Amino acid sequence: MKGSRPLCDEVGLQRGKGMSFAGDCKECQRLSAEYEAATMEWFRVQGQLRVAEYSREDESTSRIIAELSLIASRRHALREAAEKHELEMHPRTRTARCLE
Repeated sequence: MKGSRPLCDEVGLQRGKGMSFAGDCKECQRLSAEYEAATMEWFRVQGQLRVAEYSREDESTSRIIAELSLIASRRHALREAAEKHELEMHPRTRTARCLE
């Protein structure tokens, strides 16, 4: 195991930030689907990391952590793209959500 930092911090996964998408917007649907796929991939690879750590396979652990970092970067880019799209195309939805 690397350090005492949580795995989410180690590979760059952000926690606790919700996303919303307009259900009838094709771009929102695309971004949502890509984000969901990247998230599912992250959890799948995280499971591989747990096995590698349990087996004390340092080389595999390092490779998997690098892969998780790439996935986390992709998720971050998708989150930013979704937020940008929401601001540009659905500004009233975002304002209403902030007032809740």
